[in-house]
Amino acid sequence: MSDKFTLVRAPKGQEKCKLAFFPGCCICAQEPEIIVKLYDALLFQDPSTAMFMQCCDDVDEIREEWAGLGKPEMILCCSECEEVFAEKLPEIPVVSLYDKLHEYKIGGGCNSVDYCLHESVKDKSVTALAEDMGVTLHEHEDDSPFPYLVSDINTRNKLKESGQDAAHILELMFGMGASNTHLIHEHDHGEEAGADAKADETECDGNCAACAGCHDKPHPPQPLPSEEKKEANRLELKEVLLALFWDEM
Repeated sequence: MSDKFTLVRAPKGQEKCKLAFFPGCCICAQEPEIIVKLYDALLFQDPSTAMFMQCCDDVDEIREEWAGLGKPEMILCCSECEEVFAEKLPEIPVVSLYDKLHEYKIGGGCNSVDYCLHESVKDKSVTALAEDMGVTLHEHEDDSPFPYLVSDINTRNKLKESGQDAAHILELMFGMGASNTHLIHEHDHGEEAGADAKADETECDGNCAACAGCHDKPHPPQPLPSEEKKEANRLELKEVLLALFWDEM
């Protein structure tokens, strides 16, 4: 990630902090709106939480910036970042974002949709966060009739690129990204849905996989962002964060 996208800042008016949110460059490029909402929620719970938006490949810079912030505990949400920190930055204390969200009792709205919990999800806090919203979780199975629920943005992308529907737990909590708005929607079964749907007078509950009127997928997923769009998202995210949290336009 280019230096022009890097943003390492203690909260406004502070120099040192106890916590720092390290989202990782991938989710910042894919779902920038979620990062803004998430940082706002974390900051509300602990006003000493810094933003640490940087690529985990920059190990030496991370170590230097971390020391400058007062050696805070890092909040991580990317499996690749977790591996890098464990191997190359063992001196830096880390905590799972999902453990923090569960500890803070930060949750999403009501969600009665069925999801298949992907085998890559190892953090029990992810399951708890989903179930607290009312999500029905099914054990992992290949070619699941339900969208997969994941906790890693790269896993979500790989599944979507292979033709499987998948949603990130943060999308359920803070709003679906552009490529996943088709997973949660409300509509009645009118003429466009076909004869089978007309016979069913019930409205779609939002779970397209289990809805007879949605089998033709009238709301197909949008493609994942291009490399150019990812770069634009990161730059826009940095600008929005600076404007909202540090009053820098």
